[in-house]
Amino acid sequence: MPDDHADMTTQRRTLESMIRVFCHGNHGRSPTLCPECQKLLDYAGMRLEKCPFQEHKPKCFTCTVNCCKPDMAGRIRAVMRYAGPRMSCSVGTALFNRIKGEDMKKNSPPLRPLALINFKKTDSRLANIVGNFWKLVWANEAPAIDQKTKYLLSLANAVGAGRYRQATRELIKAYAAGTTVAQFDELFTLFVWNQGAGYFASEIGPSQLFAAYQFIKSQEEQGLSMENIMKNLLKNFGEENPDIGTRSRTS
Repeated sequence: MPDDHADMTTQRRTLESMIRVFCHGNHGRSPTLCPECQKLLDYAGMRLEKCPFQEHKPKCFTCTVNCCKPDMAGRIRAVMRYAGPRMSCSVGTALFNRIKGEDMKKNSPPLRPLALINFKKTDSRLANIVGNFWKLVWANEAPAIDQKTKYLLSLANAVGAGRYRQATRELIKAYAAGTTVAQFDELFTLFVWNQGAGYFASEIGPSQLFAAYQFIKSQEEQGLSMENIMKNLLKNFGEENPDIGTRSRTS
């Protein structure tokens, strides 16, 4: 999987440029940033890197994940008000639209929580509540349960509730987090034990979840690298698959 997205790299560079313009205009003409502006750059850059949506990030005013501290958000707005008119308008606007989020960089899950955007279309207050609840569960800075185990628990819970779209997404994230085929084998054996052979045969076996699981096994048996397996997995079971994706399909 690629470590980063070109658009996000551009936004980080734009962010640095805007803060430099602000710092040089207000805190002196030193070739380096002052300590406070450097702190702001580090903070805002980290938030941009950890955005759970990455290339699918909505505009900040429609985002459901409130990640920036109020004081830092205020300082970033001040920087943009000052630097925006002094830079290319299109560049400044591109950055402003994506300077929020919470997750991980290289270890970020391959499927983003795009379903959060759908709550905004229902009620903005509900979107804020659900977005912050998501952050509590999945972006906890000191979790008691490691991320891979959490994905597997969520996968099992989704199967128990008959939500195979969610279960498939959790399987993909669990695999990216290091779950082995042997561990998946045991998990699916538990599904037979807990759900019953009949349910497994009629519901789980024909599902996209089982297909994704078997796809991973087949790809590993062919000796493909983890990077290529993930690339192929997302091609077949990613956001563009109508049985897996969570983005609203309406225009």
